Amino acid sequence: MSLTQLADNLRWNDPAEPPPDVDWPVWLRLAAEHGVAPLLYRLWRAEVPRPVQEELRRQAQHTALRNRLLQAQAERILTALESAGVPVILLKGLTLIGTLYPSPELRPVRDLDLLFRLEDLPRADRVLKELGYAKAFVPGLGRKEFLGWRAPKHGQPYWPLGFLGSAWGPAQGPWAGVEPHWRLAEHAPGLGMDLTQAAWGRAQSFTLGSATGLALEPALRFLHLACHAAFDALKRLLRLVHLYDLTLEAARWETDWEELVSLAQQHQAERYLYAGLYLARRWLAAPVPEETLDALRPPVPRSLYRWLAQAPLAAFLMAPAPSRTAWQKLRLRLYQAQRALKWTRTPAEATRVLAEALVPNAARGVWAWLRGMAVA
Repeated sequence: MSLTQLADNLRWNDPAEPPPDVDWPVWLRLAAEHGVAPLLYRLWRAEVPRPVQEELRRQAQHTALRNRLLQAQAERILTALESAGVPVILLKGLTLIGTLYPSPELRPVRDLDLLFRLEDLPRADRVLKELGYAKAFVPGLGRKEFLGWRAPKHGQPYWPLGFLGSAWGPAQGPWAGVEPHWRLAEHAPGLGMDLTQAAWGRAQSFTLGSATGLALEPALRFLHLACHAAFDALKRLLRLVHLYDLTLEAARWETDWEELVSLAQQHQAERYLYAGLYLARRWLAAPVPEETLDALRPPVPRSLYRWLAQAPLAAFLMAPAPSRTAWQKLRLRLYQAQRALKWTRTPAEATRVLAEALVPNAARGVWAWLRGMAVA
């Protein structure tokens, strides 16, 4: 059973039937790992053996129940933040249910991603703690959380008190971690893009049950999902459910595609939008117009274009994470740098990729200093 065969079972408007010699335990494991088991239940429940059908049904029911609990959790948080006067944008996850996915059992949600303004983080922290949440420890964030250019795009996730130390992981228990973001950004060695300013400038009202908050407007949401998928593909963190998100976005896209291309150009994100759309079209037959890909192609490096067109699906999908000794971290950065070089357009970008892979903190400090000098 291959990942390509599993992707074929999800192709838009023409899904292939599971092959007769399929290894059903492997098929179920891959479907669960890639977040598409509930979708396969909707598509193939009448075509698979009864035990497989029952397992798919169980996973769909579990997803529906968990998402309803997560929605109640999100409603409580959004209501408290609104009462405290803390603006927040709900990202990904629950915002896709009801907009892209008609039913809550179709799209597993791992956690609650909330975008705050940096200056609002202390107030958001107080609200979450008053609701009974506590920060979980994530190695690698720690004290660097608020150190300017060294800060990642999000901080330590919050979990309900009493949850920490249990055996539940983010996708198993009835509660989800709350991941506070202050940047809507993607990063890989030497590469990056930031949609934070656009997110706040183009946010729109969003209703979730009894609560109201903000969400990305459709064009920016589409761009963000595509860029997020592109960077995950670069780092081998991509899951098939991410490509299916893009497939649904493309199928339901009613606005002029030129607006999406223009938005990517404004943020110098053409290669990332191209990569996300191309992968969804290649592997899941997403209805992306050829004219749109042609409009995005000029800034795409030739090496990236060939890689997207020729590499097998497994080259983009998530791989087991190595344990994080210092040596393994370096090897991982060098591996990601080797892949990131395919995305570079200039010798300066290639130099930055290699510098960040070898001495990441020092390199980022130099780039930040140079940006500051350029602004001054």
